[in-house]
Amino acid sequence: MSLRVGETETIRLPGRSAVGYAWTAVVSAAEAAVVDVTEAPAVGGDTAPPGASREHAFVLSARRPGKAIVHFEQRRPWEEDAEPLEARDVEVVVDP
Repeated sequence: MSLRVGETETIRLPGRSAVGYAWTAVVSAAEAAVVDVTEAPAVGGDTAPPGASREHAFVLSARRPGKAIVHFEQRRPWEEDAEPLEARDVEVVVDP
């Protein structure tokens, strides 16, 4: 993914919250100066039927020129030692 300083991009990931899975995003401390990641409100909000899983969304904000890898994992928070159900890496290149 390519961004310019000051731009944002939203990443949407398939949800499985109805069975306890949640997505987390991690950026190394050294790369956090390049891109900031925040979780956005649940996609589908109040319109999804009860018990339905909603997409998860994260907003990537380009802070300064450079490269960063954002690592996403989907897992149940209480299963700390288990392998994630799914994992994805997104390379972000930020241009001036």
